[in-house]
Amino acid sequence: PSVAKNDPTQPVCYERGNGANNVWKSWVKGNIGEPNAVHWELIKGRGLRIGSHGDPAMFPFSIWQPLLDKCSYHTGYTSMWREEYAQEYRGFLQASCTSLVEQQEAVEKGWTGTYTTYAKDVNLDDMPGVECPNNKDKSIKCSSCRLCDGKHHIKNHDHGLPYKVRTETVCK
Repeated sequence: PSVAKNDPTQPVCYERGNGANNVWKSWVKGNIGEPNAVHWELIKGRGLRIGSHGDPAMFPFSIWQPLLDKCSYHTGYTSMWREEYAQEYRGFLQASCTSLVEQQEAVEKGWTGTYTTYAKDVNLDDMPGVECPNNKDKSIKCSSCRLCDGKHHIKNHDHGLPYKVRTETVCK
């Protein structure tokens, strides 16, 4: 769904889709084949950010499972955590939440990992979960932290492009 860019109560997606669209066009043209032994060997033992372009829950979990079996760790998020088809991702992806109410709803639905962002005026010490380690140490990146694996509740302030950052809480 399209969201007005100045509505601080609504979640926004950082993804523009250009990269994913180009991959799709190549797939449709037949320029991308099925993975083979060489590809699997390249993936083996490496980390995987599931869905770095788009929401991974848009695909059946069976698509991701072979990749997860080969990787040493993964991180990933879904904004579709309320949808029935996304429930198979509980324990593997973070439910992407934008308020305490959403975070609590996700936990009630059985999500064991959440990534919840709050407006800049919210004291993160008052919110449940572990604060994103990058807030206190910028040298810690997702690839070294690895907490966003569907098993931890992580909290953070809105970050990224300035027009997507809520400066004050409109609703909890």
